[in-house]
Amino acid sequence: MDGGAGEEGKQERHLVLAHKLFLLSHPAVDDLSKVALRAEVLDTVKSDGTVPPLLSSLLFPPMRGS
Repeated sequence: MDGGAGEEGKQERHLVLAHKLFLLSHPAVDDLSKVALRAEVLDTVKSDGTVPPLLSSLLFPPMRGS
């Protein structure tokens, strides 16, 4: 049994997703590429069945005290 292989695969998918999210915010990436990247990000999130922690932290940042 190799339980670590599944974790490595999950971590790699999250790193790829993080890179795509970075590229979406990068000014040097043209708009057509961003459309494709956005579609890939949404497909990844939908196929994973859960919101990865990185995306969750971007969508739902922790509330700061007043």
